[in-house]
Amino acid sequence: MIRHDPVAPHWSRKRLRVVADLNPSKAEVAHIDREMEVSFIPMEAVGDDGTLDLERTRPIGEVESGYTYFREGDVTVAKITPCFENGKGAIMRGLVGGIGFGTTELTVLRPKPKETTAEFLHWLLTSIQFRGTAEGAMYGAGGQKRVPDNFIRDFVGVFPPLDEQMAIAAFLDRETAKIDSLVEEQRRLIGLLKNKRQAVISRAVTKGLNPNAKMKESGIEWLGEVPDHWEVTRLANIFSESSASGPVDLPILSVSIHDGVSDRELDDEELDRKVTRSDDRSKYKLVHPGDLVYNMMRAWQGGFGTVRIAGLVSPAYVVARPKSEFRTEFVEQLLRTSNAVEEMRRHSRGVTDFRLRLYWDEFKNIHIALPPLEEQVEIDSSLKAFDEEAEHLIDVAGQSIGLLEERRTALISAAVAGKIDVTGILNSPSASSRNPDAIRSAVASAVIMRLSHRQNFGRVKLQKFLYLAETYAGVEEMAGRYDREAAGPLDRAMLSEIEARLHRAGTVAIEQPDGRGGQVTYKLLRYENQDSGSFAAMLGDRKRKFDHLLNELGDLDTKPVEAVTTLFAVWNDFLIDGQRPTDDAIVSDVLNDWHPEKREKFTADELKTWLGWMRRRDIVPQGRNPRTSTGRLFP
Repeated sequence: MIRHDPVAPHWSRKRLRVVADLNPSKAEVAHIDREMEVSFIPMEAVGDDGTLDLERTRPIGEVESGYTYFREGDVTVAKITPCFENGKGAIMRGLVGGIGFGTTELTVLRPKPKETTAEFLHWLLTSIQFRGTAEGAMYGAGGQKRVPDNFIRDFVGVFPPLDEQMAIAAFLDRETAKIDSLVEEQRRLIGLLKNKRQAVISRAVTKGLNPNAKMKESGIEWLGEVPDHWEVTRLANIFSESSASGPVDLPILSVSIHDGVSDRELDDEELDRKVTRSDDRSKYKLVHPGDLVYNMMRAWQGGFGTVRIAGLVSPAYVVARPKSEFRTEFVEQLLRTSNAVEEMRRHSRGVTDFRLRLYWDEFKNIHIALPPLEEQVEIDSSLKAFDEEAEHLIDVAGQSIGLLEERRTALISAAVAGKIDVTGILNSPSASSRNPDAIRSAVASAVIMRLSHRQNFGRVKLQKFLYLAETYAGVEEMAGRYDREAAGPLDRAMLSEIEARLHRAGTVAIEQPDGRGGQVTYKLLRYENQDSGSFAAMLGDRKRKFDHLLNELGDLDTKPVEAVTTLFAVWNDFLIDGQRPTDDAIVSDVLNDWHPEKREKFTADELKTWLGWMRRRDIVPQGRNPRTSTGRLFP
């Protein structure tokens, strides 16, 4: 008998087949031109964080057979291992033409509008309640295990009323974004620590610890200048190759790209995975502490290390034995620098990377610069101390990531199970300023109050200010989803909701004096200030940038505001994608990749003039989400 935790009286237990249609029929798009380009999404384009790579498109005629069909607003979840366990799945947003086809390893759920929202359903499918149960229902062998569609159809979730579902989704969007931001900070810290560690090591083993040391040209391209008292020599002068065998009872050691030579006998599973095995242990090579060992096929990737205990290594490895007294660890660190690795690659033989091999006869002719022994010891000691400190900080950051990810999982689980009073949180005085509906209306009211008396103000300018309030001033709680429309970035649903809310509240009268096709204008009846107190308290430090927008753009006509906002959006999208665009690239995107009407409204020179204006007035993007999307076929 299945036992369920108690839920609030107004929540209902429902099977997913009741709240969503699974795998909708492709007959829906049978009437569309087979040459029409639509989004194409293979599994690698689906992130484990709900993101999508929408770069690929294909004509419908090429993908209607043999691929999974979905459309704008559908919710997808990967069914095959390990993609399912990794959390792959997404809400299909920003599809070209509102239509998409992709991997057959996705299950598609189309929310029934009266039962659930795409956002809530996506969070439910992300929760441990669904994921943990589904893993136990997977069938198949090895890497071909799948979650059956029947399991998904019959899975029982708990569903609150639609308004509460929207509140929960908004709450999770905001709170998980905060957690994800903290995780990303820790990951950036780990990356910076690793980069710094590599830079410190590279500097120490090629230039020494004394920044004031007299330098000389080494005569070796990959080394450049080295301290004047260091000796430039071939590896053949300090190492000799050894192929001697040893006692068969010694431990078999392996060489790792990341960890060097192991210091213990590997178990059978590790041996099968890491070592080219020979049934005859007498063929293995004997190694002593201080030997340098490298894998011929992986040396150019850093596959070598210093031996710390007596043992045996694979016959496929090269053993370099010191001829004199020096620190092999110093040479190992030197050969792990990026320039040295590239030098070993240059000396390796083979027609492709997969077949490159560094033979002893090539390795021994590589030149290095070697400091006196006492300086080697000093450098080695300094690097070990630094490495221990860096490794400790990396471990701490890794532990923080683990704790944050655990909290994220627990938060999602509690929210979709009704164990968090999300509505109470969003409506509390301390949090009402974070409620998307409240802050959207407050921002719109503030804009209308400041600008409604001006003849050049209407719906088009309002929608531009809403977008810039979120992406420039940082009012991220607005949670907009902006399309690349003819007049610039537009969240049509948000604008309609705001107008309806302000109208119901008696805050604003919406007028269209010239009939349905005329300019929509607003008449402020009273200023809506929300339950949280003043608008200034809502925005906090962000009000300065919000006021800056009103001051700089308020007096401009609609067309310049459209130009500035569209340029800002294109530039911002480039930054979100990790690119640093030129002015020409920004202008080209506006004219060619936004909407055909842009070429009729603006010239390249006009847009470049407005880019300069934006810089002078510090209206410059920082790569703040959300990204704009292309127009949609389905409303």
